[in-house]
Amino acid sequence: MWVRDESYPLYNPGSCSLIDEQFDCVGNGRPDTAYHKLKWKPKNCTLPRFSLQSSAVIFFNVICRLRYID
Repeated sequence: MWVRDESYPLYNPGSCSLIDEQFDCVGNGRPDTAYHKLKWKPKNCTLPRFSLQSSAVIFFNVICRLRYID
């Protein structure tokens, strides 16, 4: 379900060059902005916000373990 999150949006709408043109709501003229504050929350589940730093640590630990596997 979609829930309101006041910390959103995480970037300025229309500023991300990685979003394909057909998915650029602001660039395509969508007049409302309420959807900028919505995030997806699965039922009975709490997803942590993605952290590049945490992901890098996990990746580093996995690589280090792989070095010691015969």
